[in-house]
Amino acid sequence: FNKRFEKGIIKLKELLTDSEKKIISSNFVCHSNLKNWRIEDERKISESISLNFELGGGVTNELSHEIDLAEFLVGEINDIYGTKTKQLYKNSKVEDSALLLTKHKKNQVISKISISFAHKYETRYILFELEGGYNLMYDHISQTIKLTKEEDILIEEKYLEDRDESFKKQLLMYMSCNSNLEIKDPFCSFKRGLFYQEKLGGILWK
Repeated sequence: FNKRFEKGIIKLKELLTDSEKKIISSNFVCHSNLKNWRIEDERKISESISLNFELGGGVTNELSHEIDLAEFLVGEINDIYGTKTKQLYKNSKVEDSALLLTKHKKNQVISKISISFAHKYETRYILFELEGGYNLMYDHISQTIKLTKEEDILIEEKYLEDRDESFKKQLLMYMSCNSNLEIKDPFCSFKRGLFYQEKLGGILWK
């Protein structure tokens, strides 16, 4: 889960940690087009590993980043509910879209997670509703954080970096070569990864 190491995500976690305002609700959205991922397979998109059940395909595996980010930013997940569907790739054995609810231990917060690789357009963002009428948003595509209250923009900052940088920082942390990376809970543990898999195994088809 390299996205934990992105500049924007790290700053977002800092803002949430430093804020005295409680999270009322959180919304994680990643709507994508599988053809943009598997360009080399476009003529045989049905043979893509993303649609191959035996190779771990399906959107709840491919876009499990959003589930991990919910735990990283909001706190430990107690349970995962939801439904999965085949919106576009009807002949595959896996889901291409899912709507999930994660219940968090802290303050019993519920996060809504909408993931799909069956969309024509690319949309990816995180939105927090905070007490006091504040909204905190991170747009993955523009790498922009925005804090607003009603119509007032209180913070709007970009945290631009090449996608590969998050992988490099993750690797450095694995190797314990960089003590400057002060990230709280930098990794999803193997135990938590298994927990996600167990809970996602119970998600119902719609």
